[in-house]
Amino acid sequence: IIFTIFHDRITMSIGVIEEASDCFLAIPKCIALPVLTFFLELPIVGYGVVSTLYLLSMREYDADLDAYAYSEELQRMVMFNGFGCLWTGYIISSIQYTTIAGACADWYFTFADKDGDRDIKMFAVERSFYRVCRYNFGSMIFGSLLIAVVVVIKWIATYCIKQVVAQSPENKVVQMLGAALVCLVNCVEKLIRFLGKLAYIECAIYGVNFCTGVYSASKRLIKNMVRFSFLSVFAHLMIFLGKLGVVAGTVLICEAVMTSEDESVALNPPYAPLVLCGFAAALTVSLVMSVYETAIDTIMLCFLEDEDENTGDKPSFATGELAQFMTSTKSIADAAEAYADETREAKTNKIRADDASHEELKNQHGGIKAARQGAKGGGRSAKKRKNGKKSGDQGKKMMNPMASE
Repeated sequence: IIFTIFHDRITMSIGVIEEASDCFLAIPKCIALPVLTFFLELPIVGYGVVSTLYLLSMREYDADLDAYAYSEELQRMVMFNGFGCLWTGYIISSIQYTTIAGACADWYFTFADKDGDRDIKMFAVERSFYRVCRYNFGSMIFGSLLIAVVVVIKWIATYCIKQVVAQSPENKVVQMLGAALVCLVNCVEKLIRFLGKLAYIECAIYGVNFCTGVYSASKRLIKNMVRFSFLSVFAHLMIFLGKLGVVAGTVLICEAVMTSEDESVALNPPYAPLVLCGFAAALTVSLVMSVYETAIDTIMLCFLEDEDENTGDKPSFATGELAQFMTSTKSIADAAEAYADETREAKTNKIRADDASHEELKNQHGGIKAARQGAKGGGRSAKKRKNGKKSGDQGKKMMNPMASE
């Protein structure tokens, strides 16, 4: 029943995933960006760990407490250092995300030939990276700062909620409220991070700043909430199955290779090497699928922009399932627009008819007729009647009821 009712939205989701797959194959250099980002973030993580350990080693012995204590200045230094490392890591991730989004947007907004292939410009990834560093680097810094602040607030809120819940371990109501609040905080953090990603895509497409990108992305998300929901469900399901299949296949192949030459190994499988192989496969497929997920979000937002701007007489950039979806929904949109115009015209005619009938009733009123005839016959105006009343009042004397005698 769900597939029947939401057939159009499911078709659109499949079309977006197909377009993202074609984009993913057309720009294979995007796969290298997560690997470069990973190797750039490793030194930052290492620096954060080592510098934090050095700062923690600066604790002083407190004779009153008979223990080592951390001063307030040292605690602030540790928090400042950790937040700086977190912010720097998010800046690098934001640059990677926006670079991939810009390359995918270039691919989508290139007209396809008769065979459906798009002649993407050479060095699309490099051009996108140059645009990000040249025009959007400030937005990357500001957006990463906001996301880092939101993540830190989530950690603090989660810690406070768990501390409050820990004081009442037997109270089920408090436990349930605490779990609900933790879930709410996580949902808010996920929503803000998702809006941040959509804002980065807007920055990559139009070159706007981060705040303008958040505003545009919020309007798109609110207007197309159901579409984004279906796309998110299908995309996450497909990505999860892809990760699971790659990891399971890698482990099975490694086990077959290790046990093929020695039969004694088949009785006692080498679990440690297999776990390491599975971990390496999971890390690799996560990096690759992050590019695929970025391509899906970018193609979805590009399609919505294309649908709003290039429907009707203007040519569209969509191909395949997306083009069919746009063509099929165009008649529905035209019918809805025609219905809205007819409804608006009917309301306008009704208001005009009501005004005409009201004017006719006013003309039929006896008092209004007499007033109009008096005005035509030279009757006194309201100003003249007021002046005449004032002159009549001036001839009257004031009477004192206490002086009646």
